[in-house]
Amino acid sequence: MNLITGRFRAGLLCATFAVLSAATVKADPFAYLASGNSSFGVINLQTGLYTPLGDTSLGDSEKVLYGMGVANGLLFATTYETDAGALFTVNPSNGHLTFVGNANANNQPAAAETPEINFWAFGSTTSGLYGIDAASKNLYSVNPNNGAATLIGNTGLTGFADWSQFSVGSGALYFANGNTLYSIDTTTGAATLIGDTGGPHIGAMVYQNGVLYGGQNPAYGQCDGPCGGPCQQNCGDGGLGAAETVPGLNVVILSTETGTATIQAAVSGLAADDAFFALAPAAALATPEPSTGLLAGISAAALLFALRRKVRGQQV
Repeated sequence: MNLITGRFRAGLLCATFAVLSAATVKADPFAYLASGNSSFGVINLQTGLYTPLGDTSLGDSEKVLYGMGVANGLLFATTYETDAGALFTVNPSNGHLTFVGNANANNQPAAAETPEINFWAFGSTTSGLYGIDAASKNLYSVNPNNGAATLIGNTGLTGFADWSQFSVGSGALYFANGNTLYSIDTTTGAATLIGDTGGPHIGAMVYQNGVLYGGQNPAYGQCDGPCGGPCQQNCGDGGLGAAETVPGLNVVILSTETGTATIQAAVSGLAADDAFFALAPAAALATPEPSTGLLAGISAAALLFALRRKVRGQQV
């Protein structure tokens, strides 16, 4: 092999590496976020930057989501108000809701009667949608086609902390209750303690690329009376509300073995008085843009063409 041929092959190797590198570059993980102020958008889980897309609304009425889930390639949610047994699809481009059905005999979402099933938290695994009833602490599977709820079993939980939510996107179902992480058996409903986060109170969770991310909300340390939403939470002792917020709106990484939370990034772009209420994978935004690989391919082709011309020129 002469020097010219060696240089050509080296150039070919470099160009091929450039194409393969461009094709395998992974963008930052993104998730859809629904907030306590009814804002809907996309958050970069790596940097914490939130970009609003719209609001979670049904017609002219804004809704506070009590969790999101993914099934059949669609984004679903339940809401905070009296229609907490209702299931909606969520338009991922603007957060607008469309009524699907109700866990309570297909009542319409504005039904005034006290619902038999009132989802306190809502999430999903890779195989289905799940909700936990606020009063009974029972776990239900939710039919994405009509919103019907099927009882699985009691979780064994005795109360809810200031923030409580299921995970979305994992093969397993996780439940954050304040600063405590549980795994939930989706065949029996039983909750198994994983561990303490080490401080952060988790308002939402999403599983992406093998990592369980959490949205850390300000913690409410005392339950001594009502206050304005979104801090009007059931703290497990029957009391509503809280005093003395502890600042800390962050993206954290949760260990599924110990429950420990590690801060990934502080959140920016979300109002200071807002909070995480739901997260869901935005997988389509977490893949490289086709243009990136295309440009790399064009550049590699141009490099090869130039090398071939140079080789031929030196051989003449």
